[in-house]
Amino acid sequence: MRDELADGVATTLARVCANAEEIRDLLELAGQVSALDRLVVAVREGGEVAKRLDELDLALRRAGDAAGTTGDFTPRGTGSTRYGGAPPTGFGPPRAVEIVFLCPRRSCSREWRPGPDDESHIRLRCGLHDEPLRWERL
Repeated sequence: MRDELADGVATTLARVCANAEEIRDLLELAGQVSALDRLVVAVREGGEVAKRLDELDLALRRAGDAAGTTGDFTPRGTGSTRYGGAPPTGFGPPRAVEIVFLCPRRSCSREWRPGPDDESHIRLRCGLHDEPLRWERL
């Protein structure tokens, strides 16, 4: 049960991180930004993250976002790693180098996989730690 709770918190943090700018914009319009700010402090300093996520969820719902922190956000820049065409004769199918971008401090389960022509990873930053996402080669 404890691991399920931690997984749920990490998943929700990943959603918040990936959409922090949009969340901040919405909360600013409603005068509720303090809920996001308290969550950021809790993540950075090891506070009560689950409690702060609940507060953020309530603030988002009050601001007019019916889904709150549990909504299905569409991550910006979701890419594809599929390649088309036939492989060169004698070489077999090409092996794509896959890279995944992850939370810089391992606070959440956010991940983003760029497509072969996607360069938006240059701008990807953690919305909670205000640091570039770290990358790993798969």
